[in-house]
Amino acid sequence: MRIRSRHKKLSKLLTEKRKNPRIRLPRKRAEAVSRGRKVVTECLDIGGGGLGLLMKKPLGVGGKIEIYFDTGKDRKPLIIRARVIWAKRRTDGFHVGLKFLKIKNKREFIEFLRDAIL
Repeated sequence: MRIRSRHKKLSKLLTEKRKNPRIRLPRKRAEAVSRGRKVVTECLDIGGGGLGLLMKKPLGVGGKIEIYFDTGKDRKPLIIRARVIWAKRRTDGFHVGLKFLKIKNKREFIEFLRDAIL
């Protein structure tokens, strides 16, 4: 019980620190590369400052990651560089919170968001 209580308090603190609201997405598949290891993942939510991924294994807090989204077009994938801010265990894996460091093509990013939301 004590662990759950602490977890809820920690979750609340993390939520309150968020500068930009997040939008839940229908699960979007993506490839992520961290320390030379490539994994297939799903994007759960996204916002102006970061995104949340569902992963089978957690990533270390502070680690850097590159995420590749297929735009569904005859274009290069959308590439986002991010830093791991937190990771929470779920029944189906780990929800990993990321903060954007660099978005290679911002126009593609905006189109990706529009298509994901509408």
